[in-house]
Amino acid sequence: MGRKPNPDLDGHISIAPTTVITYGTARRRVIITVDDARGDLLPNTNVNVPLPPRSVSMHFSIPREALHTDGGDFVYRVVNGKLVRTPVQVGVANLIRVEITSGLTEKDTLALRCHQQRELSNGLAVKIVD
Repeated sequence: MGRKPNPDLDGHISIAPTTVITYGTARRRVIITVDDARGDLLPNTNVNVPLPPRSVSMHFSIPREALHTDGGDFVYRVVNGKLVRTPVQVGVANLIRVEITSGLTEKDTLALRCHQQRELSNGLAVKIVD
């Protein structure tokens, strides 16, 4: 079977990783949507995609440990002394911070962990400590 020439296709990142994922020899895995596909690419085809460097600044971010990903991205906000599971949309991330693009304000108080070896859960009564 002959090899097809390397076509240039335009696309955009559909899903960016929120954590570093080992995938074969790759350190990250992103989902890219090809905008001008002509049916040349079969599902799960491996491709090389050069990404242009860009400068990213996180205007509103939270500690990575506050983000939970079980069943979607969410955090636990403290509202009237109880935890409220709150869905969020995330942007770029690094090893210690995650950008929040919607679902929170900078004034929200988030739970990071319990000091009494308990799991965080929706409705859990909490006391804020510094």
